[in-house]
Amino acid sequence: MNIELTNETENEVEFVEQNNTNSRKSFRKYELLVFLGCLLLAFIIWCYANYLEDPIIQKEVTVRFVLTNAEDGEVITDSTEQVMIYGERSSLATVSVITVYVERSMFSNYDEPTMIPIEYPEHIHSHVTGIELQLKNNKK
Repeated sequence: MNIELTNETENEVEFVEQNNTNSRKSFRKYELLVFLGCLLLAFIIWCYANYLEDPIIQKEVTVRFVLTNAEDGEVITDSTEQVMIYGERSSLATVSVITVYVERSMFSNYDEPTMIPIEYPEHIHSHVTGIELQLKNNKK
């Protein structure tokens, strides 16, 4: 028994292989479109989180203590401190120095350090609620 292959069978095989190649190409195009769509969606979410929602950030600022109602020659030792504050980006954008006015009556004498509370502007927070300061007399 002799079996001969005709040209029709070869054509059918070629047609099937060509059809598989086309489906692979269309599947690759679909994968590329899905990837680009996911990338675009991730970019939109990132923009929303960074620009539309005001994120909470940290910033180091200087707290300056100013003594009021002082007698001649009285000053506060170490009248500036660095403090880490946190809050919404829009609130922290304009803050670089926080000034705390300290009344002379808060200090009992020159030898004892006194805890001075720090009041932060609205929407700004810190874990540091107060700093110990000491009064000294520069009179000679």
